[in-house]
Amino acid sequence: MKVAQLLILCAYSCSVFAGTAKISGVVVDDKGVPVAGIIVEAFPADMAWSAGVPETKTDELGRFEINVVNGLSEDGKPYGERWNIYPFQESAYYPRLTAFYTTTLSSPLRVDIPRGPAPAAEVRLKLGLKAGAIEGHVTDSITGAALHPEFDLEWASGEPTKKMGKRTGDPFRILVPANVDLRMVVQCQGYKPWVYPGTIRVEPGHDLELTIKMDADPAAKR
Repeated sequence: MKVAQLLILCAYSCSVFAGTAKISGVVVDDKGVPVAGIIVEAFPADMAWSAGVPETKTDELGRFEINVVNGLSEDGKPYGERWNIYPFQESAYYPRLTAFYTTTLSSPLRVDIPRGPAPAAEVRLKLGLKAGAIEGHVTDSITGAALHPEFDLEWASGEPTKKMGKRTGDPFRILVPANVDLRMVVQCQGYKPWVYPGTIRVEPGHDLELTIKMDADPAAKR
């Protein structure tokens, strides 16, 4: 288990009286069956954070336990009482739930930790909708040489927070929110941008294979 060692509270330059709280529970699938080997991450919802995200992995019974910071600032203001909990395992189609991936069927679980001498919360985390994925190769259209481009993806709905940029190697595999219409542009230094015709839509737990050939841009410096 990795536990964050550094806490930075926004707008506070004073020291804090730090303690810990425990979030424990079980991760289940859509049928209520416990799932082993899923990473569970916790991100604070009531304070600014500049540190590694506390995380752990479910055991063979699907159970997990995370220790998170929880206490009072020097002026008596509580922190670490509200956390967003979510599963993460890219190989199983569960990406980190940034705004780009969050949908009505796949969103973090908000956990409120009650105050007390041994603050703790017990939760049941149900796995949301699996992501889809796009995978394949990006090559020079003439030489066939493998390229290392950047993918710019955004929801076709135009929501400003629903964007993501990702630089990849070859071959590439990128998780995308399932059942969402996406626009995609692929860019690589020295090449003309490659625009996917129309929109991409991938079903949960499925991969869309793409072969992308990029044309050199004579006007660009490589």
